[in-house]
Amino acid sequence: TALLAMRANVPVIPAYITPKFRFFRRMHLYVGNPIPFADLREEGINSETCQELNRRITACYAEMVRAHG
Repeated sequence: TALLAMRANVPVIPAYITPKFRFFRRMHLYVGNPIPFADLREEGINSETCQELNRRITACYAEMVRAHG
């Protein structure tokens, strides 16, 4: 995910669906703010910057689960 986003220079917008998906059941979709990574792109696209972006993505989802899970 991080490598594709950094190479394409597109925003990473997190989305969280709760509860577990079932047909014909009410679900809630939460969409977060774009995850910034311009600073990482300036450092170059490499394994370290991709790992950092993945860490940011994981932290964002963890926060969404805590808030809405």
